[in-house]
Amino acid sequence: AIGDYRQVLQMRPDDPDALTSLAGALASKKQVVEAIAYYRRALEARPDMPAALVDLAWILATSERADLRAPDEAVRLAERVAELTGRRNAIVLETLGVAYFAAGRTRDAIAAAQAALDLASKDGPAELANALLRRLEVYRQGLH
Repeated sequence: AIGDYRQVLQMRPDDPDALTSLAGALASKKQVVEAIAYYRRALEARPDMPAALVDLAWILATSERADLRAPDEAVRLAERVAELTGRRNAIVLETLGVAYFAAGRTRDAIAAAQAALDLASKDGPAELANALLRRLEVYRQGLH
């Protein structure tokens, strides 16, 4: 898939969908530095692209590499995509919670994770709800 997305970008170098897809494929192969660059390019082309915002926020909040972690930027991106989606997407709210937690905003992380859990419990797959329950417990332990 990476090669296919690169071919599309040769013809349409600023295609935000292709940029985001390539970034996602690179991130799945642990090529995070390059993925971040492509997510940023996608957001230059389309600043309010939910997929690029949420994926980049996740990487910046969770990267194992200290030089790539940027919790404050992750919060800004996740807050933006949460607003764009009307706070009605459990994955987006989960990402917002992760970003808040990475930035040391535990109470905000709990609120976001609880909102994500509420949505996932109604509309989402059971695996997501279970993962959110576990994440929420970690956040709550962080308050003690």
